[in-house]
Amino acid sequence: MILDVGDVLIRTRPMAQYRSLAYKTGRRWRWVADAIEECGVITGFETGAVSVQQFTDTVRSLFPHGCLSAQDVVVAWQSVLGFTVVEIVHAVRALAADGRLLLASNTNPLHWQSVTSHLLTARIEAPAVLSFEVGYAKPSPNFFSAIFDADQRVADQAIFIDDLEQNVTAARRCGIPGRMHTDPLETAKWLRKLLAAR
Repeated sequence: MILDVGDVLIRTRPMAQYRSLAYKTGRRWRWVADAIEECGVITGFETGAVSVQQFTDTVRSLFPHGCLSAQDVVVAWQSVLGFTVVEIVHAVRALAADGRLLLASNTNPLHWQSVTSHLLTARIEAPAVLSFEVGYAKPSPNFFSAIFDADQRVADQAIFIDDLEQNVTAARRCGIPGRMHTDPLETAKWLRKLLAAR
């Protein structure tokens, strides 16, 4: 099972990072979002081309000198991540314990640090293909090539679950059957059936 992380296994708080930085700087959150997204640093950060320090330095440079510390940026960026989706944790934990789980995420080092902590709390241990490590993000075919490289079983029996249709479509184009995640209860029910059929 190849499982996306954000909004599948771990809930997210969209725009929380921008709202946090807006509170710190006195700017409107939409201004903050536009400034950061338009400078192009996010793509580089999520594909490993930009380090944590380069990222925090770039974000800080968009505001008056001394307005933000590097830690302010780190805390804001990590505020996007909530807790594990309890409805599917049990089934996902069982898959991981059985060696049948591979995580696949568009993420960055700051987010992954938080994700790792949540997974540890949920007692879920599994290998992962991460955009900032492989240099490509979903829906790039290169990301899915990295998935094939990560586990030889992918070519024969894997199923990819993601909450974004474009990623599920990309997986199918690369030869991996895909399933859209829209409801935690439905995904949990489907995973339990899969476990029962093993």
